[in-house]
Amino acid sequence: MSTVLEITKPWSFPTSESDVSGRRATEVYDVLFDEPGVNLESIAKTATGIPRVQVDTHPEDDYIVATRVSTTMVSPFLVRVMVEYGLPEVAGFRTIPSAVGGDYIDWRPEVSWDVIESEEEVDHDVDGDIITNTNGEILRVVRRFADPVLTVVRNMPSFSAGTMVTYTGEGGATNSDVFNGTLPGQACIRRIRPTQVYHGPYEYVRVEFQIAFRKGLPGYEDKAWYRRHANRGFLVRPSAGASLERAKVIASEDYEPQPILLAENGTRVENPANTHWLYTQVFPSLPFAALGIL
Repeated sequence: MSTVLEITKPWSFPTSESDVSGRRATEVYDVLFDEPGVNLESIAKTATGIPRVQVDTHPEDDYIVATRVSTTMVSPFLVRVMVEYGLPEVAGFRTIPSAVGGDYIDWRPEVSWDVIESEEEVDHDVDGDIITNTNGEILRVVRRFADPVLTVVRNMPSFSAGTMVTYTGEGGATNSDVFNGTLPGQACIRRIRPTQVYHGPYEYVRVEFQIAFRKGLPGYEDKAWYRRHANRGFLVRPSAGASLERAKVIASEDYEPQPILLAENGTRVENPANTHWLYTQVFPSLPFAALGIL
């Protein structure tokens, strides 16, 4: 039986040849045998040192893998092997294996960043102070938010409907643990999109996670995604523990035409600088580590 003596790259061929996209390339190998024989082309294709289709990456570009191997008999002793590289042949997936073996679950996740802009009505400025006019009347303004958004796409053995409901059923979920360098409460899952994939003998789920981040006010980072409201209303307690009554204009019997500021105990607050703030949780707080995102 013919035996491989050596594998070389011929000097007359470039070590790699890429197209304008930079995501396709070709390599050429010469496989020399000790004697003529049968099936030399098949033996050359699987010889140690020849890249394997959908497993081995290009030596100069980790984002492309061997996609096709073809052979040509140059002489009775010599087989020329041409290896073509491209993006992995999984629809919509643009990452590469992190380890040899063709196990799609071990592929590196695809990570990208973006910014999503939104507008929300608020009654406080960036320092957390209440917004008023020159007469101390509370104003509400529309503030623009620009939230950094992390998108992670990775392969998983499975992904249950129960997990989807838990983390997205309330419109999202914030992190109860430290996530990607941020404090608990600063990250919010906005979307999870699983896709069942069948590729040859492999079956797995391609899951896309979209996570947005907000800094939050100093001292309230854990409430970065809470809704913040000034504590105010039409009912007031004349003193702590007293019964509620309709608020009246100071030194008058007329009822207040607008909600007034209230302290934590329900009494009137006259100085806007002493505003008591209420925080409303709108997303559940859940551990992100359990999802295996990164």
